[in-house]
Amino acid sequence: MKQVEDKPPKGPVLGPMIICGVKVNAKQINFLQEIGVKDSKKLTAKKRRELFTEIIKKCDYTFRKVTAQEIDKRKNLNELEAKKIAEIINETKPDEVYVDSPDRKTERFTLKISKYLNKEIKGKVVIHSENKAEQKYLVVAAASIIAKVFRDELMEKIKEEMGEIGSGYPSDKTTINFLEKTLKNREAFGKHIRKTWKTIEKIRNKKGQKKLEEFIN
Repeated sequence: MKQVEDKPPKGPVLGPMIICGVKVNAKQINFLQEIGVKDSKKLTAKKRRELFTEIIKKCDYTFRKVTAQEIDKRKNLNELEAKKIAEIINETKPDEVYVDSPDRKTERFTLKISKYLNKEIKGKVVIHSENKAEQKYLVVAAASIIAKVFRDELMEKIKEEMGEIGSGYPSDKTTINFLEKTLKNREAFGKHIRKTWKTIEKIRNKKGQKKLEEFIN
């Protein structure tokens, strides 16, 4: 089970969060190893797409798309992620689950997931929440690859709608330029922008500072 990294301020400021679960048996684990599945962050976008095509041929998968609007309404992002992971577990009914925990206190994150499990599932499934699980378990790496490819595809559709937005991450100058231009022109931020992100707050503060400097000069 893998959720695309999405913890402010490190996560993307624009676009959806994708949470994916892959269900495998021992034979399929061997298959993932044979085709070269590994930590998705160590793969190029092209290689992720190639592996994605192979993975979905052999393995069952389920995913959830969490929109920017839903993220903005959150009280706690980890809680939202736990709820979506529980939805996938309820749907796929696995015996054992490996989760890449966004919480350093992994046992706490397991409890959050358990809270949203159906009664008939809760007593049967064993959940292993671990930090950096993608580096340890092929099934988590496979889920991460699928999640990233789906997000890339969705970002391309958003670009068709909003123009050149970059990757959606705060480290991307194209993304920041787009956000600054949008705010400067007083246009309504689109539904794909996470308005509660610290990145937006910084841009607003930067704009206010410029206005103050202009007034003083």
